[in-house]
Amino acid sequence: MRDRSANLISTTTRWCGDVLCRRVAERSTLVNLYSTAPLKLIGTSPVGQAAHVVLSSFGGGMVSGDVVPLRFRIDPDACCVVTTQSSSKVYKSTGKTCIQSLNAGLKDRAFLLWLPDPLVCYAGSRYEQFQRFDLNPTSDLVLLDWLTSGRWNRNERWAFESVLTRTELYLDGKLFLRESFRLEELDNLKMRFGHFNCFATFIAVGPRLKALVQQIQNLWKDQSVQPGAKVLLNLCPLEHGVMIRMMGSNVQSVQSMIRPLIGSLTDVIGGNPWSRKW
Repeated sequence: MRDRSANLISTTTRWCGDVLCRRVAERSTLVNLYSTAPLKLIGTSPVGQAAHVVLSSFGGGMVSGDVVPLRFRIDPDACCVVTTQSSSKVYKSTGKTCIQSLNAGLKDRAFLLWLPDPLVCYAGSRYEQFQRFDLNPTSDLVLLDWLTSGRWNRNERWAFESVLTRTELYLDGKLFLRESFRLEELDNLKMRFGHFNCFATFIAVGPRLKALVQQIQNLWKDQSVQPGAKVLLNLCPLEHGVMIRMMGSNVQSVQSMIRPLIGSLTDVIGGNPWSRKW
C-alpha cells in the first residue's frame, strides 16, 4: 500500500485540484485556483490575513471509483485556510474504491490551516486517503482529520467496507511523522468503538503555534476519564509541535473540544476560520 500512496502523491501530474497561494501586495492571494470534476474549489472571502479555499464536489460526495488528487503550494509568507462546504460524503461502493490524495508544499514562513468537516462514509463504501505535507523550519501547519461512524440516524454505524488514511509530514525532506489507520467492516467496528461515533486527529506544528501547542497540552492534562465518558483524548508530543487524537460519542462532543483550539488562531492570522461554522 505504501508504494500505491507514494505513486498517487509524488508522480501525479494531472491534478483534480491545484492551488497556489502567494503573498501579493502584503496580502495572501490565490494566484492559481484550478479544479475539475468531481472536485470543485471555491475561493471565498479571506479569514483575517489568510486566503480561503472551500472544497466541494459535484453531486455532493465521492462515488465508487472516484480518484481525486490535489496539490496545494503555499509560497513564502503566505497563509491559506482550507475548509469544506459540508461533511465529505463517500457513497456505497459498486466494487471500486474512492481515493483522495493531497500533496502540500509550504515554503519559508508559510502557514496552512487544513480544516475540513468530518468524513461520512455510507454503508458499503470504500475510501482511501493519502496526505503529504512538506514543511521547512519556519513554516506552520494546523491539520484536522476526522471521521464519523456514518449515518447513525439511519442505523448505519461503522457500516462501511473499509477506510484507510495515511498522513505524512516532512521537514526539509525528512519524514518526522506518519499517522495511519485502517478500519474494515470485518473487524466488528461497532463493538470496538462502543458508544463512540466520531474519531479525530488534530496536529499543530510550527514556530508560531507555541501557544496553541500549550493549549492542547493543557486540554489533555485537564481530562478526567470517567466510565461512559463522551470524549477521550490521547496526546502525542512531537519534536516540532503536538498531535492529539479524540474520540467522541457524537460530532458535537468532539467539535466542542476543537472549536476553542481553532478560535485561538485568531491571534495568529487575524480571524477565526470557524466563526461561521455551525
